[in-house]
Amino acid sequence: MNLFRIFVLISMILWSQTSWSANLKTWGYVAWWLPNGWKTVSLQNIDRLLIFDFPIDKEGRLTQTRGWPENWSELRHASKQKKIPIDLTLSLLDESTFAQVFGSKEAVDRLIQETLALSQDEAVNGIHLDVEIYGQIPEPLLQSFRNFVKKLSIALKFLPQPRSLSVFVPAGSEVPIYDSFTLAEIDYVVMQSYDAHWAEGPIAGPIAPLQGESAAAWKNASVNGQKLGLAASNILLSFPLYGYEWPVQEPIVGAKTSGKAISTTFAPQPIDSLPDMQINIQDRIRKYGLLYDPISDSSYYQYTNEFGKIFQGWFEDVRSLEKKVNFLKKENLGGIAFFVLGYDNGEIVSKYHSIKKQNKKPEKVIEEPSDWRVQKYFPSYRP
Repeated sequence: MNLFRIFVLISMILWSQTSWSANLKTWGYVAWWLPNGWKTVSLQNIDRLLIFDFPIDKEGRLTQTRGWPENWSELRHASKQKKIPIDLTLSLLDESTFAQVFGSKEAVDRLIQETLALSQDEAVNGIHLDVEIYGQIPEPLLQSFRNFVKKLSIALKFLPQPRSLSVFVPAGSEVPIYDSFTLAEIDYVVMQSYDAHWAEGPIAGPIAPLQGESAAAWKNASVNGQKLGLAASNILLSFPLYGYEWPVQEPIVGAKTSGKAISTTFAPQPIDSLPDMQINIQDRIRKYGLLYDPISDSSYYQYTNEFGKIFQGWFEDVRSLEKKVNFLKKENLGGIAFFVLGYDNGEIVSKYHSIKKQNKKPEKVIEEPSDWRVQKYFPSYRP
C-alpha cells in the first residue's frame, strides 16, 4: 500500500508539472504597423491575439481604428477558423490626455460607449487596456480612472455576448494606477516586464532582465503583481521581440549612454513594412559577436565604429527565454505576452512552445561568444 501511494504521488507530481507547462499561455500583440506579423507564428500555438492599438483621444473618442475591421479580414477569418480570441487594445500614453479624459464625466461616458460599440463586433472577444502613466496623478483623476475600469468591466460582462477585460500594468509608476479592488474586476493582467532600460535612459543595459533593481525585472514584476492581489496564474509577463542600441561612453556593462538608442528587431524586416527599423540583432551578432550578462541573464553586443564611437545593443534571445520560462513554471505564472509579433520572424515565439513543454533546467551557458552559441540561440544564424 505504501509503495502504491508513493507511485500515485509521483505520478500526480509529474502530471501537474507537465500539465502546468503545457498550460502556460501565449499572447501576442499584433501591431497596426506590422499587420501581417501574426503570419510568422502557428496560430494553433497562440492563445490570444491583441490588436495594437486604438488610441484614446482627449475627448474619450476612439477615432484611430487602424483600418479595423475592413483591413483585417484575413486575420479575422484565420482566428475564427482556429478559434483564437482577438482583443482590441485601447491605449493612452500621456498625462495630458489622461487628465482631460478622466477629468470629464462626458469623456468617460463617451469612452465607455465607444468601447462597447467596438466590442460588439463578432470577431472581438475582449478589450485590453494599455494605459501608461508614470508620474504623479491627482487623487480625483485616479479614482475616476479606477471607476471607469470597474464600470467598463461590468458593462462588457452584460453584453449579449460577454467580453473579457484585461490590462497592461506599467512598471515603476510614481503612483500605481491600479489597486487590488480595481484589478479584482479584471480577467487577466499583463505586467510590464520590459524597458528596464529605455531608449532615452542614462544607462545602457538589459531590456527585460530576469532579476535586478528595476520594477520591470521579471522577478520584481511578478512580486508586484501578486502584491496587488492577483492570482499568479492570471499574471502574464511581457517579452520584447525588439532591442535597443545605444551610443555609450565606455565598453562596460552599466555604461552611461551618450545619446538616445535606436530600436532594433530580432530578425530582419522587409523595408516596405518597417522602413524605420532596418537594423536587426541577427546581423549585428554576425558582425560583432555575442556577449552575455550573467547578472541579468540577458544578451548584448558592442562595437566601435570608424570614428571611435562605442555602441552597445541589448536584447532578449532564446537563451534568456529559457531562463524566463523556467521562472514562469517555478512561480506558477500565467504565461508570456510577446511584443510585437513578427519582429522575430516567428523564431523566438516558436521556440517558446517547445521550451515550455520541457521539465528540465536550461543547459549551462558558455559565457564566451562562439559560433556554436550563436547558432544555438539564433536558429537562422549562419557564420
